Amino acid sequence: MKARIWAAYALIAVLGGFTLFHNLGDRLLWGDEAETALLAVNITKFGVPKVLDGKNRITLYGLGRDSNQDDLWIWTPWLDEYIASFSFRIFGKSTFAARLPFAAIGFCTILCLLAIAYRIYGNHEVSFIAGLLCVTNVVFLLHARQCRYYSVTMLAQIGLFYGYYCMLEARLMRGVFLVIASLTAQFYSNYVVVFGNLAGLTVTSLALSKRHRSLFWLVPVSLGGFGLLALPWILYAKPLHRSGYIGFSRFFANLEDYVSIVHFFFVPLVILLVPICIFLTKVATGKDRGGTLTKSKAEILVWFSLLISMVLLSLLPHHFMRYLLPMLPVVLLLAAVILTYSVRHKLVRYVLVLLLCSSNAVSVVTAYPVSRSVSFKMPFVEFAREITSSYEDRLKDVVHFLRENGQPTESVLVKDPEFPLVFYTDMRIIDLRLAKREDLRELPDWVLSTSPSGCSKIPPIRPPRGLLSHYESIHLRVHDSRRCGSRPDPRVREPLTSPRLTGMVIFRRLQ
Repeated sequence: MKARIWAAYALIAVLGGFTLFHNLGDRLLWGDEAETALLAVNITKFGVPKVLDGKNRITLYGLGRDSNQDDLWIWTPWLDEYIASFSFRIFGKSTFAARLPFAAIGFCTILCLLAIAYRIYGNHEVSFIAGLLCVTNVVFLLHARQCRYYSVTMLAQIGLFYGYYCMLEARLMRGVFLVIASLTAQFYSNYVVVFGNLAGLTVTSLALSKRHRSLFWLVPVSLGGFGLLALPWILYAKPLHRSGYIGFSRFFANLEDYVSIVHFFFVPLVILLVPICIFLTKVATGKDRGGTLTKSKAEILVWFSLLISMVLLSLLPHHFMRYLLPMLPVVLLLAAVILTYSVRHKLVRYVLVLLLCSSNAVSVVTAYPVSRSVSFKMPFVEFAREITSSYEDRLKDVVHFLRENGQPTESVLVKDPEFPLVFYTDMRIIDLRLAKREDLRELPDWVLSTSPSGCSKIPPIRPPRGLLSHYESIHLRVHDSRRCGSRPDPRVREPLTSPRLTGMVIFRRLQ
């Protein structure tokens, strides 16, 4: 029996290692990843995330909105930049080195999910199903393979869940430490994701405080400790001035999208509703008036944090899958508990697990007719094809061309921040959106008619008519790849190389 259990865990570990690390450096960094990587490179040079390296300024919006008077990045906290810089110091500057530490944290997330699931429930089946759902969840895998903070927030969410469980089990100091450490890690990754957890902790503790009196002081102490650790960034970067972005203009549309994300990309809602239906049925028939919806009271934290996070995130003007991403591993754990204890028939249980791991069939069928626009897919099979294939896109084509025909001392004019071009060519990138007169005192060596890495399609640009005589036009054939096709959101990601080519005009200054 023990041999079979260890073999099952080994299978998950091997599958997780393969899906997280295989071909990790093939696809070039896209804009957000390159932003993190460039700031990390500057940390290796200056010790802090400077936005100005002497040649390029790393900025999205200009006018000091994402940096301060000391040319330090303040748009987002710095934890992921320091993680990437550690990798660059060891392995050098490369795509693989940029993503490696985050993939490693993703692998640790899988291992921690296995360990904590067994420690809480004492059931290898719960642990195995949770791990299997995680290593086959394409949203988890795609985000963990990014040079971004995503895997950090997911690991921290597991730590928060286990820390709260420890509080309920009277392991007080361990619980307080884990809650503080987890909230702090999430805050210094992206503070947007932490507010749902703060509210979830508060509401859950009020709900459980009659039976767990210690929560009256454990949670305030934990939140106070977190507040002290978060205070330096709040005072330094002053992120609270962005609270003006909050509003109700897109609330219901955003909330609908977050519910859709949970249903189609996390766990089908019908699975999460199973224990509620069973509980209501038993109460209605009088069979189990003393019943409970959960196997562990810590699960209540998952429910409240998930629901409150969706509501709070819907107040923001933009909705992104990454904002809800931290909840993914604990929601998968919740699904594993439900499948193990609520679906009694073992054959039915494992047929459901197989369907959840291999396809979106359960999500599509149970959401019909709402899901008529959603096609049946096998996401994990598509993901396996992606990481075992070489990916080519317009960005890789342009990078190759500029490396072959240009020099790092030259300049490129384009209407986009073009962080990937900065990372891969070391050229001076002049963003036409934000360019000042002094940036254009000398004619740029190259002018790109369109952005190779930008997510938005912009009208083509060209040198002014009076300067056209100083340039030769080069008509390049590039892959007609999807804009932002390397983003980890499966709804916009391009898993395989586009078979089509398209034209792109590049202007080179005549010598």
